[in-house]
This record gives sequence, structure tokens and C-alpha cells, in this order.
Amino acid sequence: METIHEIYQRNKAEERRLKMLEASKWLCPDLTPKPVVPLTKKQQRHKYKTLVWRLTRTQDLSSVPGIEKRAWKKFDLDHIISIWDGFNLGLPAAAIASISNLRIIPHQENTIKSGRSHFEANPLSGLLVPQPLHRKHKLH
Repeated sequence: METIHEIYQRNKAEERRLKMLEASKWLCPDLTPKPVVPLTKKQQRHKYKTLVWRLTRTQDLSSVPGIEKRAWKKFDLDHIISIWDGFNLGLPAAAIASISNLRIIPHQENTIKSGRSHFEANPLSGLLVPQPLHRKHKLH
């Protein structure tokens, strides 16, 4: 059976341990385990879009035909396979950001295109085949 003195010593030791643990959390917040909260689909899509644009901007865009025409509200840099479709198809962000997936198109056409791809996946062949853009408005 433990004596009162031994119980007291054990409690003091536990108090010291808890104080040190609390101090280490304050001094080294990275050591404390944090609960992992899964990202929502919207957060995953935003993270993917941000990564694609970061990778796109690191490319040498001078090899994209017509890049010299790029200007605010005139001509836009377009991802042929859209970022949205790349995310939904599970394509790597680097593939969507690659030079071969970039082109320059008129701003109005890019606005109408929105998140649609110029190419869509053909489920029978697994290949990407050209699809015409469906326009609600005539482009001038």
C-alpha cells in the first residue's frame, strides 16, 4: 500500500509532467497533433485550380502561338482541356498546365467557353477528341 508521501510525490510528478507538456505545446506548436479534416470538393477544386495556374505561370509562354496578342479583355490564355475538366477527370495539374494544353483565344470566346473544354473525353476510346463549342452568342 502506498504511503501518503508516495501519493503526494506521484501527484507532484504528474503535475510537473502536465506543466511541461503544456509548455511544449506553447513553445513548439508543430509537435502537438492536429486533427486531420478532409477537404471539401470545393476546397479540393480550388487547390487544384491554384496549382494549375501556378504551374502555368512558371512555363515559358513565349512558345504559345499568338502569345504576343495577349491583352486585358482582348485575348486570353486558355487551357484547351479546362481546369474544371482536368479536376473532374483526375488529370495531373502539370498536364493541364503544360504548354501543349495552352492557346490564345479572344476574350469573348474564352468567357463563353467558361469551364468547358475544347476537347472532351471519349469514354469508348479513352482518347480526347475535338468537340465544337456550342455558342449562345455570335462572336465578332
